[in-house]
Amino acid sequence: MAWLVLIFALSSIPNRIVVIEPSPFPFDKVAHGIEYAVLAFIIAWLARRRWRSVALAMLLAIALSTLYGVTDELHQIVVPGRDAGLPDFYADVVGAIIGALMAGVVTWLGGRKSGVRSSKD
Repeated sequence: MAWLVLIFALSSIPNRIVVIEPSPFPFDKVAHGIEYAVLAFIIAWLARRRWRSVALAMLLAIALSTLYGVTDELHQIVVPGRDAGLPDFYADVVGAIIGALMAGVVTWLGGRKSGVRSSKD
């Protein structure tokens, strides 16, 4: 919950900076990706503790993170100086996929290390 609140708080900050010349490096998109990678990782990790299926945990993490990304973009419509944008949403989705995959890899490596992998994982 703390991470969801942090994302909401960050997206509630009005953007009063006027960019005359856009930066060639998309710092904003990288920030979106990182936020949602962490969110998906947390969700997948928590879901994996509840269910045996790593794939289900990863899919749930991607779906819930993507849904939160939609609500976050819609929320930014009412924040001064912000808007809802597809590029930001795409960065959220890519970040969610990366975070879920990272959670899957960590789970897989943990199973390999302990030698307790099942055919269902």
